[in-house]
Amino acid sequence: NRWIRMDQQSNQRQHGDRRRLNYSDDERGAGLVEFALISSMLVMLVLGTVTLGMSFHRSLTLNSSAHEAVRYGSTLPVEGNLNAWLNAVANVAIESAAGELGENAPGQHVCVAYVYPAGVGDHDRTASIVETEGSRVITAGTPCFDDSRPGTERRIQVQVGRETDVSTGVYTKKVTLNSVQIARFERAD
Repeated sequence: NRWIRMDQQSNQRQHGDRRRLNYSDDERGAGLVEFALISSMLVMLVLGTVTLGMSFHRSLTLNSSAHEAVRYGSTLPVEGNLNAWLNAVANVAIESAAGELGENAPGQHVCVAYVYPAGVGDHDRTASIVETEGSRVITAGTPCFDDSRPGTERRIQVQVGRETDVSTGVYTKKVTLNSVQIARFERAD
């Protein structure tokens, strides 16, 4: 009899201890709700970080593309055909952008200008080519932007850009990425 009583007391202690660890009805599921709230915030933070990183990569790619195009244009001879020269430099800008400046890229624009305000010859004057979403237009006498350099200096201007989205899953912001490069024209005709 004594052994049965000790066994019952032992059982009560074990179950009693377990019952004391149980939560009340009001607290049940609180951990799951807290996890759901925290994990959704964490997912938004990670998604925002990833899309921001992708936008930063695109920005670096555009900077590199504009730099490559201006370097190429500064040493490429015009050889009497300024329009062909503008197209060649614009092609280098687009090709070196690793697909970021393709005609299907949202808000895509590329501007390449040979700037020489003092020039009078057909191939030695200010002219620019602008491509917007796959369509190109050549304009005489118009640079891509005002660079405040002297009118006696031959130079190349390259401006590239596109739109991208930064998203957190709940909030999305459209951002326009631009890169501008200028170089002195080194190639004498």
